[in-house]
Amino acid sequence: FPSHDSSTLPSVNGWNCIAYGDGKYVALVLADSSSAYSTDAISWTSNVVLNEYWRDITYGNNNFVAVSTGANSMYSSNGLTWTLRSIANNNWNNIVFNS
Repeated sequence: FPSHDSSTLPSVNGWNCIAYGDGKYVALVLADSSSAYSTDAISWTSNVVLNEYWRDITYGNNNFVAVSTGANSMYSSNGLTWTLRSIANNNWNNIVFNS
């Protein structure tokens, strides 16, 4: 295997989910407001989102979409700026986009 440099993913406990879309990786922490994005999965930039129990994230239809164990979801077209949405049910565990 070729050797790789260490990732610069911010040092936060609980990185829980990651999605790839539009040339960008977006990762979320389970119980925090921390997120990070990268175009190469090596160099990461920290970002802040709503402090929630984020369970999963996916990419589809030109948007990243994340769901929480609460009654919240959020979406972003760029992985940086997020829009919060309430959802009727809670305790979401996974989300998938199928084209």
